[in-house]
Amino acid sequence: MFEVKSDAVKNRLYIKISGFITDQELKEATDKIISNLNGLKPGFDVINDISGIKAGGMPKNTDSLIHAQGLIKKAGVNRIIRVVASVMTKLQFSESGMKAGYAKDAETAPSLEEAEKMLDKK
Repeated sequence: MFEVKSDAVKNRLYIKISGFITDQELKEATDKIISNLNGLKPGFDVINDISGIKAGGMPKNTDSLIHAQGLIKKAGVNRIIRVVASVMTKLQFSESGMKAGYAKDAETAPSLEEAEKMLDKK
């Protein structure tokens, strides 16, 4: 399951991924990300909560994910915080993020609340 929302006041994009993800869900998530980027200004931050992804829950073909990450980079992302629970998931997202030139400096947090605090401390 993918949830995508933006907060124009905080200039943040929130992406939450949980469970097992299909190729179709990845494509739909890309569309949601694009529509939510429209309300953000360059220099926006991303909180990507991947703590609920099941082990092996991502499809092998992550082209849609790489495309979405590339769009986020192109739109002018500043900081990226990933909420992670699994080292395996963290590594998979790091790999796709590197292919997109998106997330070489992504930070991690143990919870959404901690991620918010990290960004609020700017």
